[in-house]
Amino acid sequence: MSSTSKILFLYTLDFPYGNIEPYLFNELPILCTYFKKIIIVPSEKREANNVLPENVEVVCAQDIAFHSTKKKLFLKNFFLIAGILAAEFFNCKAKLFFFSRFRLTLSEILYSLVLSEKMKTLIDKETLPAIHYSFWMNDYVLSLSILKQKKQITNYAFRVHGFDLYEERRPYNYIPFRERNYKYSSGIYSVSKLGLNYIKLRFSFSEKANYSYLGTLDHGINPFSDKLFIIVTCSGIIPLKRLDLLAKAIALIQFPVKWYHFGDGNNKNKEELQKITNRFAQNIEVEFKGHVSQKEIFDFYKTNPVSVFINVSETEGLPVSVMEAISFGIPVIGTDVGGTSEIITSQTGWLVKKDITEKELADKINSFKISDLNSVDFRKKVKIFWHENFSAQKNYNQFSGQLLALK
Repeated sequence: MSSTSKILFLYTLDFPYGNIEPYLFNELPILCTYFKKIIIVPSEKREANNVLPENVEVVCAQDIAFHSTKKKLFLKNFFLIAGILAAEFFNCKAKLFFFSRFRLTLSEILYSLVLSEKMKTLIDKETLPAIHYSFWMNDYVLSLSILKQKKQITNYAFRVHGFDLYEERRPYNYIPFRERNYKYSSGIYSVSKLGLNYIKLRFSFSEKANYSYLGTLDHGINPFSDKLFIIVTCSGIIPLKRLDLLAKAIALIQFPVKWYHFGDGNNKNKEELQKITNRFAQNIEVEFKGHVSQKEIFDFYKTNPVSVFINVSETEGLPVSVMEAISFGIPVIGTDVGGTSEIITSQTGWLVKKDITEKELADKINSFKISDLNSVDFRKKVKIFWHENFSAQKNYNQFSGQLLALK
């Protein structure tokens, strides 16, 4: 199926320039088969060496001319701004918190108004009907809601992941402009079933919500070896990912282990982690690979026999790093947080409780080594589960069709 009559505006943080949304490289080629033209609008512009499909154009919001002043924009949109502020006051349960951030809220509205004016300039240059899709619920979505309220666009949809969905991850359980963004949207797509249930149980306009898994491409199978035991982790080196917990657990293991970590962090966090790993016994090796490209990670998976991928995050949406690992047939151990239980099942590995201790985690790793999960047969099941649930071809074809049908 393909469409030759519609344009897609895709709003991102820094894709295709940066490293925040690398998984969009899996989604974009499939979107391109459904739309005549795709215009990517990133918030930030950086150097890029990425080759994009022929029907893709990139226009950074920073580069779009704006020919007014904020004062004029404020006066012109006074009643709109007042309406948004009133709705936010009503929807924010912590009224004192609302007043404490009043200036910030007003600043966010004004920024989104500027952004909406820029987006309108860009949209008006196109003659074909358009679909508007934001990868996050962020400033772009507030701008799209403004355009929709003014009847300057007819639709918009957005994904929600973790930080832009779960209220308990925000101060005073408050996510600004959520009700408004939901009200004017044509579609809300959670990256997990858990997120969809969260929306349906708590918020208005939940009839617009659905779930749509992200997906990865098939890059082959990870080689298996029962001679080596290799652990891989892939994340930022930040407290949320609890790599210190994993390091302390690995320190308790008696058999030979090699641990590879892909991802970087600030000097303080890295130094604290290295203080633990510097005390590892001789049977344990560790290699911090730092920030590398997605291709380098995949090349590693193609050539190195990874025994298990481990993710002990404190919170999650639905981790793409786990998706990538199981696409190679690599079993996973991970904490039961967010939507992780949708990807770590009896077919792919072991879920562990969020408050697991280092001793319990070490015991799990010991048990994994001698279990049926550490086998060629189980790894085949992992690959099958990935293909049935997290294949980019399957998931993004379905999602593209849903976007194309937006009213």
